[in-house]
Amino acid sequence: MRRGICVCTLMLALALAGICLAADEVSCPDTIKVNQKAMPPSPEWDVSYSALSHQLEMVTFFSGHPRDNASLVYDKRSKTKGGWVGTWIFPKDAGGHWIRCSYTGTRAELFRRLPISVSVCLVTYDEGSHFPSGLPVIRKIECR
Repeated sequence: MRRGICVCTLMLALALAGICLAADEVSCPDTIKVNQKAMPPSPEWDVSYSALSHQLEMVTFFSGHPRDNASLVYDKRSKTKGGWVGTWIFPKDAGGHWIRCSYTGTRAELFRRLPISVSVCLVTYDEGSHFPSGLPVIRKIECR
């Protein structure tokens, strides 16, 4: 009986640890919804809105809050099949580190502070696919 309780307790602890780890995962949403409002310059113009979604186009990491504009360049770039990986390594910083996600067709951006447990982020880019801006398509963001 005692062994069964220990096994159940261990399984519960592992399940809770998995939930905590999942809560610390950081990645940009692939798309966002944006509510835009445009004003026609004169009465002969009308306004319409594209049905295209706003796709993730760029990710930027910061030392401190993004409003301070202390963006970071990757520490390492490595080639992969069909693309490349940028690796950002975050030393301890009192101001913390932040991630900002930018999207196509809008100036709206998402940003958040990275959990203190995150010490590295890897961004995988597709070298063969680019947005009209010239930026490579992001395949994956992994922070740990």
